[in-house]
Formats: sequence, structure tokens, C-alpha cells
Amino acid sequence: MKIIIDGTQSMFPALRGVGRYTLSLIRSIIDTGHTHGLCIFYNTFKKKNGYYHFPIDGLVETSVSGLPGRLLTGLWNRYSFPSIDFFVGSHDVFHAPTAHLIPPTKGRLVCTIHDLIPRLFPDNCSSAFLQNYNRSMELVCERADAIITVSESTKSDIVSIMNYDPDRISVIPLAAALEKIENPPSIDKETVIKKYGLNRPYLLYVGGGEAYKNLDTLINVFRVLRAEFQIPHKLLLVGKILECSPNLEAIVAKYNLEKDVVFTGIVSNQELIDIYQMADIFVFLSLYEGFGLVLLEAMEFGLPIVASNVSSIPEVVGDGAILVDPKNIENISKAIMSLIDCSDLAKYYSKKGLKRASQFSWDLTATQTIKVYQSLIK
Repeated sequence: MKIIIDGTQSMFPALRGVGRYTLSLIRSIIDTGHTHGLCIFYNTFKKKNGYYHFPIDGLVETSVSGLPGRLLTGLWNRYSFPSIDFFVGSHDVFHAPTAHLIPPTKGRLVCTIHDLIPRLFPDNCSSAFLQNYNRSMELVCERADAIITVSESTKSDIVSIMNYDPDRISVIPLAAALEKIENPPSIDKETVIKKYGLNRPYLLYVGGGEAYKNLDTLINVFRVLRAEFQIPHKLLLVGKILECSPNLEAIVAKYNLEKDVVFTGIVSNQELIDIYQMADIFVFLSLYEGFGLVLLEAMEFGLPIVASNVSSIPEVVGDGAILVDPKNIENISKAIMSLIDCSDLAKYYSKKGLKRASQFSWDLTATQTIKVYQSLIK
């Protein structure tokens, strides 16, 4: 069985989302011993030395298109030419870990769809992005022999929105990926504390800044906690946030919270590990998630969690978090205060979260993914 996996998204530094999935999946498939016949394809103009995050010397074959990525993607999307076989030779299965790259292939095609956010929240996307995304979804329906998705919630979306055959969709959950990507000795915590002003306890959010992430509500909740309950905490918002929602700074200023709300931007994996370890509570009020990988990360670091009761989030956290209506500021505030006021309750959810996180593993994800490949070539 010759398997080709598109590894393009795993090449870039500061991996997030699809990049983490791609890298962790490839590493785990290699760890299971399924290296015979495995080839990693890179849709790029030239080999970018130092961007490969896993062993390639003798373990797995690699193939680079040698063309500008956008040019080749455009040819595939518009003209279905050339076949991916031209670059990688004959193969049994090509796996696209994201809908960004759906090439024509003479083998069987598997595509992972993580969510349908552009379809559900089109106002968050530019018209050009939305046009390309919709074309990619059309190609998935035309070319994919099977779809892998990460939650039952997203599977339901794919069936109802894309009208794809549910029998050809496999739900394969993810696992915490932070330490899988990079697990160096922790940097000096004092450096992180000084850099981000973490001289007080803090509530933590990690993720993007798109409107559906509901960060305006989170800031409003924090305002209530500071004004009515006088909590000493800061609110730390980690990720590419202000680039997506610059208006959040104005909201913070409106409530005079500039000294209490910290936007870190993208942080290194080393810093993120320390930020998780030092946080008091993880708060995640997103209105929609295909999976919510950061929830697993927070649980794996033993953080008590207050999270939305919508889409895939209850699937991921199970009984390892306090679930709330993401628009009900009063209930959210009460849930957070219950964890601040009662250390036993915080410890209870910390233990529940750790137990829940232990039920997810990349070995299991890789094994189930290989079974999907095998089912297509029987």
C-alpha cells in the first residue's frame, strides 16, 4: 500500500490548527511503524531546508512539486491538471489533511475537513477566500472517496451543508498536540512572567480572534468579574487576535482594562507551555468549533475550564469542564467565580479534565486513519 500525505501545512514555523494536525498525524503514523510505502508531498517551489519537522532520512520518501504552490493549486482547481501522479508516481491513496489542496489523482482520495466555518460564518471571510473555499468544497464532493472529520458535530454539518454521503465520513478525534510538536526544557518562567506582565493570577484564552470566537463577550465577562467581584486576576489572550479583531482594543479601553487585559500575539511553543502551566482557569466561549484542540491542551495541563455548550465542544470536554451558554454573561461569571472561590471545585475539574484528555491519543488517531486508507483499497 503506497500512501501519499500532503505535508505542506506542516512546513511552517509557529504551527497552529491544520499544521499541528498534519505534523502530529505524520509523526504518529511513522511511530506506528507504517513507513513502508509512505511518501510526504510538499506543494512548494523549492525544498525549504529546516522546515521539515520529522525524520526523513531513510524513514519516509518525500516529494516536492518544484512549482509555486499557488500556481499548482490553481491548475488543479480550474483544470484538474496535472494529476498528482505526475509528481509522486502511482499510489493507492492520497490524503489531503485540509481542503486547501484537493488534487486530481488516479488513486483514492481522502480529505480531512476540520470544520465548515467559512460556510457558517461567511462574514468572517473575504470574498476571494470564500470563493476559493467554496470551490475546494466542490472538489471534495467531486473527488474525495472518503472524508475524515474530527467530531460528530462537524460530520452532521458536512452531511447537511455539503450533502455528502454519511457512510463515507469517518469521525476520528484529535489529541493534544503541543508537546507532540516540541517538548524542549521549559524556558525560565520568570522571563515569561516579565515579558507578559504575569505578576498576578490570570484567566487564559488561547486561539484566534475571529468574531465567532466571541471574545467581546469574554472581555465583558471579565469586566463584570473585576467590577462586581473585585477578582485580582488578569485576562491573558494568546494568539493571532488583534489582527482579526482590532476593535477588541477599543472595548478594553472603554472599560478601562488596559492594565488587566493582555494580548500576547503568537507565542512560541515553549512560552505557551509555561503560560498553560501558570494559568488559573481556561475560558473558552467560542460560538462554534469543529473540534477545539486548545481545550485538550488546557485539560492536559490540568486547568479547570469554563467552556461553551455548543457545537463540538461538549464532545471534546465531556465532564471535564463547566459548560455554559456562551452569550449568558451572568451565568459565565458565576461559573468562573465558583472555580475562583472554591479550590476543591477547581481541583475537581482539573482532575476530570486530565482524565478526559487521557482518552485522546495520536496513536489512536493514526491507527484509525490507517484503517480508512485500508478500507479504500480492499
